[in-house]
Amino acid sequence: MGLRLLLDGGGDPNSVDDNSFTPIHHVVNGYSDQSLINMLAEAGANLDVKDRSGRSPLMLAAQIGKYELVVCLLDAGADVGVEDAGGYTAHHYAENYPDIQELLRTRGGRYM
Repeated sequence: MGLRLLLDGGGDPNSVDDNSFTPIHHVVNGYSDQSLINMLAEAGANLDVKDRSGRSPLMLAAQIGKYELVVCLLDAGADVGVEDAGGYTAHHYAENYPDIQELLRTRGGRYM
């Protein structure tokens, strides 16, 4: 797998692109692969890093309705209480996904 080779070769799991997306943001936004999230977490990826819009990977997963990735990020240690610049948490980002909001509430998330 390409990511494993990159990480084994000393690649930085916290590198950022022009939008302040890290590899874990890209996995959440596009690949939706829990094993990649786990691989990045094990390699030391910051699970609470924010992109240019102030969203953590957990916020992004909640915003686009990826329940399984929300579970995976929480299990890997993502902080449910991280806030963006406006004080919003992943719970707010999950406004269109009541199942994710309930999950976040059960994990200690602050809600409206």
